[in-house]
Amino acid sequence: VQQYIHNKQNSEPKASTPNQTTTETSTVDHYKIPLETHEIIFVDSMSNYERLLDGLFKNNNEEILIGFDCEWKPVFNNTSTSKQRISVMQIALSNEVYLLDLLNFFHTCDPETIQQRLANRLFDDDHVTLLCKNTN
Repeated sequence: VQQYIHNKQNSEPKASTPNQTTTETSTVDHYKIPLETHEIIFVDSMSNYERLLDGLFKNNNEEILIGFDCEWKPVFNNTSTSKQRISVMQIALSNEVYLLDLLNFFHTCDPETIQQRLANRLFDDDHVTLLCKNTN
């Protein structure tokens, strides 16, 4: 994903080419996040993690809206002992988007201490409103 985003700068909706069964040309419209590529931060180091925490705690006593989404690594073993673990967490602030690779990054540090501040801010703070969509 990181390589794709860095290589796809200034992508615009493009008209699709008509296929053999239709005579119309349709356009694929999508919402393009109004951010530059330097405002999409891959959290793969402590310095980027601290940058995320700084952004989350910048206006500590003000209302803050946070876009939030998670992706899971697929688990095909459907037994009660199999656990699904979050692999990627996406956190969108008003001016930056953070992508956390939880399966890799948190293995490089003490996950309990580091995750506690993030979890408290996201899930236990009355000033935070999480915007997310459940697709179940």
